[in-house]
Amino acid sequence: ESSPPKPRAQYLDAVGRAIHGLRKEVDPQAIWAMQAWSIRKEIAEAVPRGDLLVLDLSGNRNKFWGHNFIKGQLHNFGGRINLHGDLREVASNPFATTAAKVPQCVGMGLFPEAIMQNPVFYECVLDTTWRDSGADIDEWLKSYATRRYGAAPAKADAAWQLLLHEGPYKPGTSDLEYSSMIAQISALQEEVRSLEGGTASPNQQSTPPNATRISQIRDIEIPALRKQELASIDWRPLWGLPAAFAGLVLLVFLSFFKSPQPLTKHA
Repeated sequence: ESSPPKPRAQYLDAVGRAIHGLRKEVDPQAIWAMQAWSIRKEIAEAVPRGDLLVLDLSGNRNKFWGHNFIKGQLHNFGGRINLHGDLREVASNPFATTAAKVPQCVGMGLFPEAIMQNPVFYECVLDTTWRDSGADIDEWLKSYATRRYGAAPAKADAAWQLLLHEGPYKPGTSDLEYSSMIAQISALQEEVRSLEGGTASPNQQSTPPNATRISQIRDIEIPALRKQELASIDWRPLWGLPAAFAGLVLLVFLSFFKSPQPLTKHA
């Protein structure tokens, strides 16, 4: 990501040739996987076609000087925990669309800097690898709710529809990150706090989801699902554990149903 220490074109070409040559000495079948985050044309063009695989982290480029590439989804910077991501765009399967048009697109990739805050987004991304075309996101979410909760109560469906159409998963939200990198777990209440004065990432493009809507989703979804999730858990494996350890496991588990407290105060 820094400037080369010597005149650009000649130096970078030499760098590309030297690294490629060293790799081939060690393994004649080696393929160089290179991130596109700060890719340099001169380095890439110094490598023969077929010996370089470009990882397009953000998935917003479809040409890399004739080299094969992986169309990616980055989504998360620094482990921020707020809910966000354009589910409708992901469900349309931009990976398959690009692969059908650009022969050098040889796969899809998921490159987040953390993965524990938006499970629905990542499951939708990974689901597209099994499809040749897009999916109906409304129907997909109903199926997702059934898989995740063991059932799809009407209140859960109503909550997901708000999240999809008017909340943090609406169109244009894949690059929005409004929370601190220092936080506990993903939660709707934390999203409300971040909207009231959180930190937006440098790639912020539009306004955050409406805080009133987020509160409505919280009021609909949490009471409807917490009891069902707790009731569906098989607690029998804990019976044979020492009481103190079993209590610790239970305490850690229940902490995930508690709204997190921010570790720093927003201005």
